[in-house]
Amino acid sequence: MNMLQLVTSVHSLAAQCATHLSTPTCAPFTALPPPACAAMELVPATQQGPQAASPILGLPEPVLINILQLLPQHDRLTSAAQVCKSWAAAATAATTDVVLPSSITPATATGLSIWLQQHGLGVEAATRAPERLNTMVQLKLPGVGLAKLARLRLHNCTLEFSNSNAAQGRAAIALPALQCLSLNSCTVPLDTLSLLECPRLTSLQLQCEFSPVHVNLPFALRQNEVDTALSAFLQRLPGLLVLCLGHSQASDAALAQLGCMQQLQECTLWCPRVTVAVLEDLSSSLTSLWLMSGRGVLQEGSLPAEGWPHLRDLRVAHCVMQPVLLSRLTTLERLSLFGCQMEPNNVGGVWACA
Repeated sequence: MNMLQLVTSVHSLAAQCATHLSTPTCAPFTALPPPACAAMELVPATQQGPQAASPILGLPEPVLINILQLLPQHDRLTSAAQVCKSWAAAATAATTDVVLPSSITPATATGLSIWLQQHGLGVEAATRAPERLNTMVQLKLPGVGLAKLARLRLHNCTLEFSNSNAAQGRAAIALPALQCLSLNSCTVPLDTLSLLECPRLTSLQLQCEFSPVHVNLPFALRQNEVDTALSAFLQRLPGLLVLCLGHSQASDAALAQLGCMQQLQECTLWCPRVTVAVLEDLSSSLTSLWLMSGRGVLQEGSLPAEGWPHLRDLRVAHCVMQPVLLSRLTTLERLSLFGCQMEPNNVGGVWACA
């Protein structure tokens, strides 16, 4: 029997089992709809129904795990996990990369959150890709237990952690293996940043909004909360190589710790309230810079003292800049200026671009 036949047989057996088990055992989560509940439950072994005599049940565990990895995630965590306890364990072991589809329902998202609370120890990646039909969905992750999670890439999610309320004295949100964090069009509680511990993080993309800790504060004080939280979070990431920050409220104060990131190579700032003054603190190891800012003038003095001797890619939008700046960027391979206004250099008010 080749691999394709094995996968087909496993899928067929799982479907037969799901049909045979008309009432799955879901005692701890009886309030959840059957699809979400089934994904969480380790169903007791049964020797009734069409699966009883199947030789597929005798597959070695490593082989079964490899086969279950080829099944769609929904079928793996529902139908296949209902066959017996060993299959449920194999389905959990086979799910190292959790994917949230664009069509996921709130009930299924709730069930997946519960599954992660119980079985997240082996999960290495959680992803929801940006798609046109994505709708906002709420996802609650455990604050502990995701010891192997290396990649967290989410789009259109309201993200919470089970111990993200600092006011209640909750522990830190420990993600010791996390290397890539990307949150796009997401909403995240602001106090999550103060609790998040990810010492191995090398790539950070935050294009999201933060729900305030104190909703009744005036705007100026809420703005200060955002800046303080972002600054403290970035300070704990000295090994960051890639930073992409897009936030409508972040100001220069939020980026006060950019100078701590001496290994930073790629930086994207889409923050309309940030001025070009923050660029002076960027590392000289920078190879790529994307900037959108309507405040300040990009000039020769905007660079750090040692310049950016390795900068190859510069993309600037909606900025005022002096052409003489480009004369110091001798390693540029790609230059893109969109909606920029050129200002005469401070040399007798004339244009002087090398």
